[in-house]
Amino acid sequence: MKLLICSLFIACLPLIGVAQSCLPGGITLTSQAEIDAFPQNYPGCTEIGGNLIVDELMNGDILNVDSLAQLNFIDGGLIIRNNTGITNIDGLSNITAITGSLQVESNSSLLHLHGLSSLSSIVYSCHIDNNDQLEDLIGLSAINEIPGFFDIEHNDGLLSLQGLDNLSFVGEYFTVEENSSLVSLSGLEELDTVGGFYLINCPIGNLSPLSSLETINGPVLISFLPITEMTGLDALTHLESLVLSNLNMLTSLGTGLLGIDSVSGNVWITQNPLLQNMMGLDSLRFIGGNLQIQHNQVLESLNGLEQLVDIAGDFQIHDLQMLTSFQGLNALEFIGGALSVQQFYPGGCRPY
Repeated sequence: MKLLICSLFIACLPLIGVAQSCLPGGITLTSQAEIDAFPQNYPGCTEIGGNLIVDELMNGDILNVDSLAQLNFIDGGLIIRNNTGITNIDGLSNITAITGSLQVESNSSLLHLHGLSSLSSIVYSCHIDNNDQLEDLIGLSAINEIPGFFDIEHNDGLLSLQGLDNLSFVGEYFTVEENSSLVSLSGLEELDTVGGFYLINCPIGNLSPLSSLETINGPVLISFLPITEMTGLDALTHLESLVLSNLNMLTSLGTGLLGIDSVSGNVWITQNPLLQNMMGLDSLRFIGGNLQIQHNQVLESLNGLEQLVDIAGDFQIHDLQMLTSFQGLNALEFIGGALSVQQFYPGGCRPY
């Protein structure tokens, strides 16, 4: 009998003080009652084997996730979405890693992300979207890389990107779009590599926090920002493609693109009504796609393109009402596609 008891005790030892995995198919929690019952329903469970989804069925039902404090690992995605009453996610403060994506979306009362302060590993993507009361990203400071996509979109109360202070790498596109109160990129000072960069329709006044950004392995789209110059991207030497459009306060390209000597794909500079010249692209020698300079109403010269030798695709100059010469293109030797130059005047269109 003593031998049997001893054997049973030894067999149970691995279950004591060791992380236990449960729910191999993941779990979706749709009510506060389900969250509150989690410790009773899954005692000792610290690791979920699939996605953890918190998504309320009834508006205002879920107020907190405090009863999930036993969790420390998600072998899948962590998805907090469509919760109108939740103000914090502090109950997730022991989670250190997820093997899927982090999605915090459409939580209209969420004030902060402090509950993610222990999260240091996201294996795929991160999406912070449509959280109207969220003011910053403090709580994500333990994350230094996101291998997949990173989207920060439609968070109307977001004032800064503080909390991303240790982020240095985003493997796919990094998108900051339609955050109507976001006036600064402060928090991105350590970012040095992204797979693509979209900055669209935010009241961001300058790009200076991006001064450590050395590598962009995909498209760059900067549109509908109230910036006056491109200063802040000074560490870049090569781009895959570049679009600067609808920058209504842009008067100069500044020094931010002075290091760019080649662009593999297209360069589009369009609908920037105060831009006067191309100075700031002084090192650019090669464009592997099309070059489009159009609808820049006060652009007076192409000065700044003196080093440009080769455009592999089309070259389009359209609707530059103040342009009177091609000065600045003296070094251009080759255009692989079509050359199209067309000016628009109140009396009609005049092709050159």
